[in-house]
Amino acid sequence: MDAGIKNLTVRHRMLITSAIFNSEKENVKSDIACCSQTYKHLPALIQVTPHGWVQAQNSVLICAIKSLCRENAQPFE
Repeated sequence: MDAGIKNLTVRHRMLITSAIFNSEKENVKSDIACCSQTYKHLPALIQVTPHGWVQAQNSVLICAIKSLCRENAQPFE
């Protein structure tokens, strides 16, 4: 897959990236809505851990973020 991506023009890579992120918009909105309610419930907030919180988020976007930074980056970074 890497070889195929490298053969694409910058414009095509930009279009594909944009399409992927645009297709995840509603999922991100849902994640944000869910997270924005956590602070209102102290018992739930106490249970939140950085690793657990990241795992519960949009897996497509988490993969993109990990691809842009070091793979071993910690969730709070």
